[in-house]
Amino acid sequence: MKQQLPKRSDVNVSHTWDIHSIYANDQVFEDAFTKLEGDVKEFVVKYEKRMTDAYIITNALNDMKNIYNAMTSLSAYASLQSSVDGASEANQMRSGKASIRLQKIYKQIDFFDNELKKVPNKVILEAIKFDGSNQVYLEEMLAYKKHTL
Repeated sequence: MKQQLPKRSDVNVSHTWDIHSIYANDQVFEDAFTKLEGDVKEFVVKYEKRMTDAYIITNALNDMKNIYNAMTSLSAYASLQSSVDGASEANQMRSGKASIRLQKIYKQIDFFDNELKKVPNKVILEAIKFDGSNQVYLEEMLAYKKHTL
């Protein structure tokens, strides 16, 4: 006999996640998305076609970490609610709109890796020395550069 998964409302709360630990409500979620979109615009203006030295690369990577952290939280908030109740039109709309907005953000920051690949290895090695927290990422970039045209 097949067993069906229980509805979330029938599951013990201690076995569920609290989506509001990410954002208190949808308005805070929307505000965070709007802030991220503004931060991304600033990131593009600040760093596009400016990857010239270790200091700039380090600052860009640190700013990029903040962008990716925000994107992860926004994505989780939207998708987890949809996972809980896929039949909810509100959850589906939130998830769909978030996906569209995140894709636009990915397109805006796409320049970053492409420009970093063009930076001389010497400068990337200087950036590793400047801030070791980016070492793994930059070493992977150096390895990847060997295989790009």
